[in-house]
Amino acid sequence: MAHSFPFYLASAFSNDAFGGNPAAVIFLDKLDITDDFLLKIADNLNQPAAAFLFPAPPSTDPRVFKFRIRYIVGPGTEVPFCGHATIAAAQVAFNLRRDLVSSEVAVLEFETPASGVMRAFKMGDGFNEIQLPLAVVEEVGADERERLSKLVHNAFGREVNIKFIGRGGEGFRNSLLVEVDAKVNLKASSINANPLKETGCSTNILTTESLTGEEIFVSRMFAPTILSSGEDHVCGAAHCLLTPYWFSKKNITEGLRAATQVSKRGGMLKVGKGKEVVRIQGQACVFSSATMYL
Repeated sequence: MAHSFPFYLASAFSNDAFGGNPAAVIFLDKLDITDDFLLKIADNLNQPAAAFLFPAPPSTDPRVFKFRIRYIVGPGTEVPFCGHATIAAAQVAFNLRRDLVSSEVAVLEFETPASGVMRAFKMGDGFNEIQLPLAVVEEVGADERERLSKLVHNAFGREVNIKFIGRGGEGFRNSLLVEVDAKVNLKASSINANPLKETGCSTNILTTESLTGEEIFVSRMFAPTILSSGEDHVCGAAHCLLTPYWFSKKNITEGLRAATQVSKRGGMLKVGKGKEVVRIQGQACVFSSATMYL
């Protein structure tokens, strides 16, 4: 007899099914499922990311509910954590799984295989908050800046005014952050991700100040060595670098600020900086639910 389990599709960092970053959220009732089986499910659902939620030992606090979680992105790559898939999972668990998560639960704890416990907080205004590690951004040296600048120019297909190039510190060595002048108009730019394969980083973040003042910065993220599409629609983890970089540059010491990822689908976030964490708040639009039989 086929085994059945529920799954949901949700767009994170948007209240629009056609905006934000889609993710599949799959609830499995047992842990003894092979890696190959998970990869096949993710491949069948064909979303930018899939979050697999498993039972976990219950919390002694009635306001906390625990899951085990695993993440698969792109064409079958398991990653330690995925911000947008966690926002999607929180939206589903808080609002659509009353059989598991009671209305008094305000915190979800997701136990990951390699990144410890990730928490999602119900904010009460349609937003959920996750807290990710705060990254240090270290400016590259002159020779490396020259090398990377050529790759960035090639990606844009023209020379652009580059204001800063930095790499992530401990825990974020595979992340590159490049600030370009706002006049470049990041949203309107046609960017070829292929040259960014040569940066030495799997995560390549391009950012500018806001042109409108509706947010403090805008960004796009490219991961051509991981994602077949090259660009991530909205990347929560990129804001582990973006938030401390822009908060420092703008001398912001507290509170939340709006940030926008200006990919074709686009997404809006609220971001804040703690002592050791980045606070990321986002909405999610659940646009499909079904049962899979395998």
